Amino acid sequence: MRCRILILLLLVLAALYSSRNLMARFVIQGALQRATGLPVRVGEARLSPFTGQLEARHVRLANPPELVDVPLVRVDYSTISVLRGAPRCRSIEVELKELVLVKPVQGDNLAARLQSRFATGKRRSYQVDVLNVRLGTVVIQDAARPLKRLSLNQTIVFTNLTESASLPALVLRTVTGQVDTLRTP
Repeated sequence: MRCRILILLLLVLAALYSSRNLMARFVIQGALQRATGLPVRVGEARLSPFTGQLEARHVRLANPPELVDVPLVRVDYSTISVLRGAPRCRSIEVELKELVLVKPVQGDNLAARLQSRFATGKRRSYQVDVLNVRLGTVVIQDAARPLKRLSLNQTIVFTNLTESASLPALVLRTVTGQVDTLRTP
């Protein structure tokens, strides 16, 4: 009887381990949808709990015509710290290929909505040693002006981030700050 229970337990563990990438994809997608309130699609995810690595590819947050296109998010983390409830990430790499912002006639835009949502969200204890954000293109649609495409092509590095910093809000403030410095009056 014990042998059967052990075999069944091993089969369940093997099934969970083999489906970890699919589960990671759905967890990431659900967490981003809850955090942003926008439809999110994650193309694929790879989770390596023993080496402490998570990679998500082809992430898209869409609120047509606004869009955030992130081809790659790579996280190198300490598995033990995650299990203890205070995650420590040695590095996070975010490749932001394209961000489409629409300046509405009235009201706010995607960046403003996301910044306010992230700023008021619950804070969790974490530590990020290095956050690399590669910024690609920002497209600004304004009814009063022609379409503006800004190729930033920059890498911005943040170090020693803690729970006092909302990572998504920090990235969005950085992107919109970069765009504001490039705009012409």
